[in-house]
Amino acid sequence: MSYNKNILSITENEYDILIEEFENAFDLDYPEASQGKKHHFFNFYQNLLYISNLPKRFLLKAKHSEIEIVPKASLRLQGKAGSGKTHQIACAIKNLCLHSVLQKENVKAYFVSFPELFIEIRDHVLNQNNIHKSSNGKLNPLDIYSYCDYLFIDDLGPSKMSEWVYEQIYILIDRRYRENKHLTVSTNLSISEVENYLDTRIASRLYEMCELVEFNKRDMRRKE
Repeated sequence: MSYNKNILSITENEYDILIEEFENAFDLDYPEASQGKKHHFFNFYQNLLYISNLPKRFLLKAKHSEIEIVPKASLRLQGKAGSGKTHQIACAIKNLCLHSVLQKENVKAYFVSFPELFIEIRDHVLNQNNIHKSSNGKLNPLDIYSYCDYLFIDDLGPSKMSEWVYEQIYILIDRRYRENKHLTVSTNLSISEVENYLDTRIASRLYEMCELVEFNKRDMRRKE
């Protein structure tokens, strides 16, 4: 099947690998629906990169998820840097995007690193005209991340934030807690350290709503 790779911001080799991976999954689950394969692929690609905001480096590396993602069950991935937490998040998002396209479900799964999260919220407030929309018409990221189907926050840790930004992060987590929406957080910190470095209320919510998944592998980014 021919695809127009010119609209894809990936290399030719990446393109071939991604197509093969998608077609294998598609043929396995929907062998009778080959006519819609091209349409489904571009929906998958759009969800994966432009909606989920998954970093491009994980586009091909993310393969097999070792964590189970359930709509109303949240997870806290805890372990040292390089132990594979972000990779597992990427695998989970990729699986969710593929499942969403193949099942024709309108599932929104977002990836955001913790430092980028508070920068987005801060920048929106600096530019906004009112509480809901900024001057350029973009939706408030706090609302987007509060109510999407799945939210993955990577690298939760100490950051130089104002008390106001900490309050916005708490509001985000508390909204997902009250609405019983899925949240996966990766962090190097224990709950006690989250309480010490960030906020007691954030630590309490994460402890109650998230099942702990510990990563004890060595730093896989290091070769020695």
